Amino acid sequence: MRKIRLLTILALLAIVLVACGTETITVEVPGETIEVEVPGETITIIETVEVAGETVEVEVPADVVTVRINMGYIPDVQYAPFYVGIEKGFFLEEGIILQMDYSSEVDGISLVGAGDADFATGAGDLLIQARSQGVPVKYIVRWYNGIPSSIFSLASSGIETPADLAGKTLGIPGFYGINYKSLLSTLASNGLTMDDMTVEDIGYTQVAAVSEGLVDAAVGYSNNEPHQLRFYGMDVNVIEMDEWGNFVPIGIMASEDMINNNPELVQAFVRAFLRSLQATLDDPEFALEAAMSGVGFATWNLAQTEMQLAASMGFWEVVDDELGYYSSETFEWTQEFLLNAGEMDSEIDVTEAYTNEFVEGAQP
Repeated sequence: MRKIRLLTILALLAIVLVACGTETITVEVPGETIEVEVPGETITIIETVEVAGETVEVEVPADVVTVRINMGYIPDVQYAPFYVGIEKGFFLEEGIILQMDYSSEVDGISLVGAGDADFATGAGDLLIQARSQGVPVKYIVRWYNGIPSSIFSLASSGIETPADLAGKTLGIPGFYGINYKSLLSTLASNGLTMDDMTVEDIGYTQVAAVSEGLVDAAVGYSNNEPHQLRFYGMDVNVIEMDEWGNFVPIGIMASEDMINNNPELVQAFVRAFLRSLQATLDDPEFALEAAMSGVGFATWNLAQTEMQLAASMGFWEVVDDELGYYSSETFEWTQEFLLNAGEMDSEIDVTEAYTNEFVEGAQP
């Protein structure tokens, strides 16, 4: 199993020759050779990395830029497409060194809006709310084909439907974000409110809280926490909340300033991301290796990571032969829900909340 990221592979080589125009870098590691095209004319040392206990200077073309993307969560297999893109050199081929920032989703929108991060991942509820408050952010590419929010519990709890939550204790990671909005939509659709149960803010401790009986059920992503419990041999019930909502799927956003003033970088990023996402879907085995390497998991995590990756890929699959495109329907539904739920005060023009121009520009 290959566990060395592309940047580390380049460090192992330690010598990179780039002439005028675009050249191909050939790097050799035990058992394989990787070729990566990089644009540029001169070489500049911009970073050092530690390899096998030694600090090695990494040389890359001068016009390669470091791009910061906020992920919204801790390093996790759900970010496999990015790890694949790094491993395969798709971002570097576009002149991008990807810096993944794992601070919160709320922080990501603020950072992008303020110009302190280039891109961010996140669900559309927060983006619509942010735009209604004047934050100039916009989706540039869709990643998920739905929302993986779920309610999960141990099978022994007997919680199989939303109605079974009445009188129970439910843990949620916070009273904000898509998990919280999905819960509100699910409860309302089933004639319930949070007053019918005890709802506790438990942060991102859902797995421990459920397994230790601190709560009867918890809200999380169906491609994450339930599989962690199953990995430890527990029988789990999962209620998929996407059935009771049509929220804007998770995607990647940029600021309007970035879109207007640096469209070439946005196009390069979207092109690399879509290649990475397709490569993940085409080669799950490679994606698993890349995720293990990217997250820093040891081999004993293999089975758990494989379970989570398989569940995640169901949310990344192509819908209607269109990878990466958004449509207005989910934005309209989400805005109406937010207004009715009192989560925002004024409407926005939802057609201004996303653009498909860069997805279109990435087509072969």
